[in-house]
Order: sequence, then structure tokens, then C-alpha cells
Amino acid sequence: MMKLTKTGQKILVASLLAAACTTSFASNMTTTNTQPEASGQTAQTSQSSQSNFLIPSQNFYLGVLGGALFESGVSMAQAGIEGGFEINQHIAIGGELISTGYGFIGMGNAYAKFMLPINSRVRLYAKAGASYDTLMYGLGGIGGTSAMFGGGADFAVQKHVTIGLDYERYQRSGFGVNSVTLDAAYHFGA
Repeated sequence: MMKLTKTGQKILVASLLAAACTTSFASNMTTTNTQPEASGQTAQTSQSSQSNFLIPSQNFYLGVLGGALFESGVSMAQAGIEGGFEINQHIAIGGELISTGYGFIGMGNAYAKFMLPINSRVRLYAKAGASYDTLMYGLGGIGGTSAMFGGGADFAVQKHVTIGLDYERYQRSGFGVNSVTLDAAYHFGA
């Protein structure tokens, strides 16, 4: 059985709580407006979406993530932070800092993210980039660069908050590791 450090446990719990709390706001996002009709009567309309993805483009975002790394029957929990900039509704650049807390495997990822809004709340994405990872033992360690690619989906629960599910593959020559994470992010901007 794998054990997380106290810090790793706190980050994982915080990311899962943030994701759970933000979903509770989703049911309160519909607003009702009254508008006069041509006949003079008042009609109620419900507005819960915009024509584009709910999160405005051209914004910075910060978030937390938690999940698992796995390969060949071996898995370990991971937790971290993420951030980036959405250039428009289809392209973002970003990065992640991730730790397993187990023998200290740390990763720094930089990526480009290509997004496809499905409706005002859901978007799918693919991402590709590079990862530098370090495995520490005592005072020494080994590290290297891997290609990173993957995809996932974001769900907008509020105008500035998304939760997402993400799959990533880290690949070096002859070796690769898979990652599945749940994340919650806050998007700064309009």
C-alpha cells in the first residue's frame, strides 16, 4: 500500500473538496428574467447559458489537481497545482507542478492545450508538451525529460470555475507512465 506525505494528503483532499464544493453551485446558475411580450403580457425566460463556453477566453487560470500515476500494475497517488493562460476559446498554454510524495517523484509540465467547446458548460481538449521529472532518494536523484500528451474534459460550474477530468501519457524511449487526474480551476478575467 502506498502512503502519501502529510502535505500530499492535504493537497489531494483540498483538490477533491474544491471540486465537490464547486459542483454544488451548478444548480444555482439559472437566472430568471421577465420580459414584456408584444401583446403587453410579461413572459419569463430562463437563461442558463451563453452562445460560447461560459468561461470567457483570454484569462489566466490557477487550480489544484489530484489523481494517480500508473503503469504495469503499479500505481501511486499524485497531487499538484496548475496554471496557464487561455489565448482564445480554442488554445491555451499552461503548466503543472506535481508530486507523489512517495520517494518524491516530482514533475514539471509545460503544454499547449487545444479546446473544443461542446456547449456553454462542457468542452473537450487535447494537450501536448514536455515534462521534466525527478526521482529523489536521500540527497541524490535522477531526472529526465519526457514527451507529454493527453486529453480530457472541463465542466464550467460557475462563470470563473471549472472542474475537469484529465488523462496524460508521459513517454520516454522505451518507458512510459499514465496519469489520470481530477482538477478544479479558477479563471481570472471578465
